[in-house]
Amino acid sequence: MTSSPDLAPSGPRPAIIVAGAAGAGLVVGGLTAYAQEWLPAEVGSLANSAGSRALVAFGLAALLVGPPPGLAAHWVRAGQPMLAAIGVAAMSGVLVGEGAYGLAFVADTTYPPYWWGSIVAGLALLAWIAA
Repeated sequence: MTSSPDLAPSGPRPAIIVAGAAGAGLVVGGLTAYAQEWLPAEVGSLANSAGSRALVAFGLAALLVGPPPGLAAHWVRAGQPMLAAIGVAAMSGVLVGEGAYGLAFVADTTYPPYWWGSIVAGLALLAWIAA
């Protein structure tokens, strides 16, 4: 008779992890209104930017933060070229799209190089996965 391995998860329970992530999200969300004023003008747009938040979610805690960036990150890590390309294209689309929106609609009230940086980051991510 062979014994089966213990498949019970070790470490914190998923509910605790999700609750912690939700709590951190609420704190960060609450600080968003103030952070844009506290940060230097050059990086103030980071506080209220979907691109910067999505990029962090994509690289650190994508599976806990939300299904679309989580799925995209999973596809990139899975190593299948077509799925990796789709995953990176989605993230690049967020960065490039928000950068274009920022330049077109809010560049006069925000720091325009931030939006250019978002576009460059999206294109660089796309070029990296294409290589």
